[in-house]
Amino acid sequence: MICTFSLFAVNLAYGRWLNGDPLAHKMPSISIYAYCADNPISFSDPTGMTLEERTQAIAYMRSVLKTPHSVLDCSAAVGNAITSAGVEDKKVAHGAEDRNKNGVELIAENTTQIDMEDLEAGNAVTFKSGRSDHKGDDGEFDHIGIVSSVDRDPETNKISNFMVIHSSSSQGIVEQKYDMKKGMPGFQLKNAYKWDTPDSQGNTNTGTSTSTSSSTNTNTGTQTQSKEPLAKQNMKVDLQNLRNTLLTGGTWTHP
Repeated sequence: MICTFSLFAVNLAYGRWLNGDPLAHKMPSISIYAYCADNPISFSDPTGMTLEERTQAIAYMRSVLKTPHSVLDCSAAVGNAITSAGVEDKKVAHGAEDRNKNGVELIAENTTQIDMEDLEAGNAVTFKSGRSDHKGDDGEFDHIGIVSSVDRDPETNKISNFMVIHSSSSQGIVEQKYDMKKGMPGFQLKNAYKWDTPDSQGNTNTGTSTSTSSSTNTNTGTQTQSKEPLAKQNMKVDLQNLRNTLLTGGTWTHP
């Protein structure tokens, strides 16, 4: 049985990929058959095209570890990480109304806010910090960093903690753990943002939240938004399609 994941194809009978990553030539240190750099817990790459961008952003952030905050503040570091991946600058003011916005808010407005449970390595995250002059609603634009890895509970698949690289005013650029229950000293997690090239499902960098599937109430005809994370919804669809394929002996293609 052959299953295809956009630009990837796998033979389920042998558990082998039938083709390499289309951008493997840009990452010679990783096998051309290593899906998500052998780390599918932290990364997802349905098209085979965006993992390179997120990995490059993380590599940039690690290359400037220990750089003093006075040299590279949080939004400058994240902005540089994004452009280092070949993506257009997100720290850009588009008009007079943007002149009073700080770098964190500009990056947030030029990217796509996502559900926290859809968080993956390479995404940007914002925090409320201990600064006195909070930026945005309840400090949502106080601080920003790049997620370098994500750990999930093996039983619930919910995020238990993640590593984030950011520019601390006291320590410079550091890589620290954010525990979803205990938090991280001096910072309160606010939002997550996707900035890399949209995947084949049609997500776009519009600065709006990633929409989830909706259902129609047959009694009122109104639309209700699903509260389930997008990744979990897609997984359910994929598993159902795979189940149907196994029962019929056909070929399943990832949507």
